[in-house]
Amino acid sequence: MTVLMRIGDHQFTIDDLNYQKFATEYEARWKEHFTAGGGHVDHFLGPAPQSVTLSGILFPESHGGLNEAEALGAETTKGQPLAMYSLAGKSFGNVKVLSLRLSHEVIGVDARVMKASYDLKVSRYGQGADRNPLMGGGGFLALAANRIRTLF
Repeated sequence: MTVLMRIGDHQFTIDDLNYQKFATEYEARWKEHFTAGGGHVDHFLGPAPQSVTLSGILFPESHGGLNEAEALGAETTKGQPLAMYSLAGKSFGNVKVLSLRLSHEVIGVDARVMKASYDLKVSRYGQGADRNPLMGGGGFLALAANRIRTLF
């Protein structure tokens, strides 16, 4: 069995849970500030975390994969970061699963799923190393808050 990608304990293989599309999304964060007179000023806040979407088609009756996709869906709701590795064993570090959309497209006899598709969206898991001190990562405001607590 050839493993294409691994996320946590879940393997994407040629035989069962596979993917046909690997899409990368680049996104920027902007804030619009509306001004008097109906105008506005745009402020670039920086890039949003890059995300990747893996999309695939499953044929559970002939090749399997549906149980693995459902297990990955259950993993999504736990909110735990997962390690991501490529076919060559290259580590992409820890990722967070943002969403899994699983569609049953063809239903056969006895309500068995004959064809299913999925879209799995992941993003790099940030561990707080680059936290903004003004947003709770320490720095001047945290020191001032600690000082105020000691005074009262």
